[in-house]
Amino acid sequence: IVKKDWMLYYPKRGEPRPSRTATSQYYGGYSDHLPVFLKMTTE
Repeated sequence: IVKKDWMLYYPKRGEPRPSRTATSQYYGGYSDHLPVFLKMTTE
């Protein structure tokens, strides 16, 4: 899971969470989930 500071919203109380777009308050985020980076190789 990719978790960069710029992807998170830091509320006054509680832990940082992804910047969401699906609420009545827009914080500039793109999703309510963090992205997953998957590297696949073949032999």
